Amino acid sequence: MIYDEKIKKYYDVGIVGWWYYYNYGSILTYLGLCKALESKGYSVLMIRKITDGIRDLENKLPENAINRYCTISNFYSEEDSYKLNDICNTFITGSDQMWNPLCEPDAGKQYFLNFADEHHKKISYASSLGNAKDASVEFKKEYQSYVSRFDAVSVREKYSIEACKNIYGVEPEQVCDPVFLCEKDFYYELSAKSSMKLEEDYLLCFILDPSDEKIEIIKRVADEKGLKVKCLVDLTDANVKAERLNQFECYPYADVEDFLCLFKNANFIITDSFHGTCFSIIFEREFISIPNVDRGNKRVKELLSIYGIEDRIVNSIEELTIYDKIIDYAEINKRIEKEKERSFKWLLSKLGVNEDPLKEEISNLRKNEDFIRIRLMVTLLRDYGIRKVVLSPGGRDVPIVRMIEYNEECFDIYRVTDERSAAYFAMGMARQLNEPVACICTSGTAVSNYMPAVTEAYYTGVPVVYITADRQQIYLGMGEDQTIPQANIFKDVTKKEVTLPEGRGYKVERQIVRDVSDCILETTHNGLGPVHINISIDDITIGSRLPKRAWELYPYIYPHLLRVKYEEQGDLIRWVEDARQSKRIMIVYGQNQILSNKERGIIEEFIRKYNCVVLTDHISNLHIDGAIMAYDVLHQMSQEEFDNNLAPDICITVGGKRLMNDPLTFKIRGSKRNIRHWSVREDGKVKDFYMRLSSILEMSQNKFFEFFVEHAHDSKNDYEYLNQWKKYVNEFSSGLWDGFHGVYVQSRIFPSLPENSIVHLAVGQVFHDCRKFVIPESVDVFCNMGTNGIDGCTSTFMGQCAVEKEKMCFLIVGDLSFFYDMNGIWNKDLGKNVRIVLINNNGTDLLRNHNLKAISSVHNTAAKGWVESTGFKYLSAASKEELEEILPWFLSDKSNEPLFLEVFCD
Repeated sequence: MIYDEKIKKYYDVGIVGWWYYYNYGSILTYLGLCKALESKGYSVLMIRKITDGIRDLENKLPENAINRYCTISNFYSEEDSYKLNDICNTFITGSDQMWNPLCEPDAGKQYFLNFADEHHKKISYASSLGNAKDASVEFKKEYQSYVSRFDAVSVREKYSIEACKNIYGVEPEQVCDPVFLCEKDFYYELSAKSSMKLEEDYLLCFILDPSDEKIEIIKRVADEKGLKVKCLVDLTDANVKAERLNQFECYPYADVEDFLCLFKNANFIITDSFHGTCFSIIFEREFISIPNVDRGNKRVKELLSIYGIEDRIVNSIEELTIYDKIIDYAEINKRIEKEKERSFKWLLSKLGVNEDPLKEEISNLRKNEDFIRIRLMVTLLRDYGIRKVVLSPGGRDVPIVRMIEYNEECFDIYRVTDERSAAYFAMGMARQLNEPVACICTSGTAVSNYMPAVTEAYYTGVPVVYITADRQQIYLGMGEDQTIPQANIFKDVTKKEVTLPEGRGYKVERQIVRDVSDCILETTHNGLGPVHINISIDDITIGSRLPKRAWELYPYIYPHLLRVKYEEQGDLIRWVEDARQSKRIMIVYGQNQILSNKERGIIEEFIRKYNCVVLTDHISNLHIDGAIMAYDVLHQMSQEEFDNNLAPDICITVGGKRLMNDPLTFKIRGSKRNIRHWSVREDGKVKDFYMRLSSILEMSQNKFFEFFVEHAHDSKNDYEYLNQWKKYVNEFSSGLWDGFHGVYVQSRIFPSLPENSIVHLAVGQVFHDCRKFVIPESVDVFCNMGTNGIDGCTSTFMGQCAVEKEKMCFLIVGDLSFFYDMNGIWNKDLGKNVRIVLINNNGTDLLRNHNLKAISSVHNTAAKGWVESTGFKYLSAASKEELEEILPWFLSDKSNEPLFLEVFCD
């Protein structure tokens, strides 16, 4: 989140440092310091480099990385840097070589906090003086005056203590590097956000300054251990350094999440970096560290001596005897915790407190159900750019108003007492601005007073988000004060209405984010208009005595739902670029009609252009190279195996629904949270089927594929993802089917269906098991998958037969489904091309495992009398032998009358 200089918000700590430099160590040093302080309840602002007006840091890797997890200040010139005193209570600098006199031309006075006045605390944490031992008289004279103003000074290395005394005239404390101050879990969380798929063992080398000898060391260790080599390089001149190491697999300009992921999953690490050594230790990897004299090798030696593993240093290729020794991380972790505790104690004491006295109260508030709902809703208002908010007094809306007023830097607040007037007032602003405005009131008749303005906004087409506080549903109709039916109160005069769910947990929070996002997006979707968000609040006094910082909005909510139309092609390119850069795209191709050759060709071209796989089932009716039916794989493999080997970065859904109880549904819902789901829908509606929805692409599937193919340019599928799927498909099979049961019957019918026929799959055990078998590609497959009801399968099939006179038409139906809809064959025009297979196992097979009579619907009914009375030729089979004898004739077109085959099985 970028800090707005108009904001008058106060931060506990402002960090001044080199976090924006092209150096992984610098980025992670300050990220670690920020998160360590935040873990103790401090609010932190990352202060940009004070500039002379040249702002060249936008959209760079370090800036973007820090921006994902921290709050960043605005740009300040030397002249107006004093304004930072109005924003931060305490300033912390250090944690890098900024105090090395040799770095002074790149550092300067800002890193000695020259802008901070005498009323603000100034702390240097873990400064490094590199190899410096002394400085010029002029340097000492100028900079000792700055350091003398500090309230506390500490250094990272023990050998820097004497240099600091000599150069700056103060005796510092020695503390640990901030990357150790931060909890390890944070790095693990960041590494989990990486989209990298590391499916093989590897040796990681993180080399800042490549040389022939270092390359020889890497090659020798890799050969000895039989490991493939993956390389990270310094961000400065990354391409040049990657070219120097081009015999290995290199990742120049890898994001921070990828950097950590590579460290976390490496089997062995070789590095010439101080922070590369740090993260080898943090992730408990086996490693060796090559001294980097130019960058200061003493700091690595001291770091390793603290943890008793100085022997991990390899000065030359002749010393390569260390890498088979195992590091005792149990002992090292004890030493890390001891150093961390000592360093944290020093820093917190200099900040003035040992712990945030309100930490527990704030933590409890942020677990409160009402607070979570309100915080999510108001954060989304901010994130979708709704700045103007109209508030009215009341009781039930007190926590909502508190959340907004305590974050007033994010909103322009207007206070209108009368709700009726407030609703019109908001409409007037929205009409003039032609953008959404929020309007908030309390419960009861206050909501009713919104009706005239809501109605006017609807018929005039004005985008207002009307938010009403409500009592919990348990009180409705019970005589509770100020309680009326508020859900859907504006249903005929709003574009969308939602009542946010009560309760707690991931699914509840997911629904809140989805519903609020959907409402906000709907205000401007296919025309402007109002929406209504109703939110229940149980305790209006929550957090009333806590300070503003307890009511901070979320830094960011993932995912934000985005919607783009085909006509907005300038914006749509953004999705194309994301797809071009992705290594794992899963196209989930739902229920569809058979495509023309041209339409199939476009999809085939998409597959050639993008790193994708197309997952289909029988009702997709799509048979092309690159399309896979993966039911057996997904049904049998574990969630962990799916996550590690097949989970996508982007999941794109096109067409209708897939067959019910699709194992892919549960695999994606149970997988990593950063899967992005793009829903391709002509109506642009929000359908969060996989609970991973991030984008709605409002267009037909044909336009989607055509546009992405047209703008793919020179992109080519590397086929790694597709081949991975094919490998798993070949490893898993449906198995053999012993016994005489419904699955066996399907195994004999589906592969033998005649070419160019149609088959309708009844809802029930039939559509569940049919995915185990091959159906000829020329067969059109249908199923009532809109709501998965068993009540109309036979009637739907007969409707198809009424207009399809040429092709052979097959219905495969279970007994419960058929008897439920048995009048579907009555009084119908029956053609000789009609074939129905009734699999009769005396009850619902799909639900029989529940062992409940009302669910299983056990019976002893046969269809013979009814079927014959309606004009069908009735056939039956009660064994494999009888079935095998009947099937060839039944599946052929030789009969001059419609055929009905009832199979009695287990």
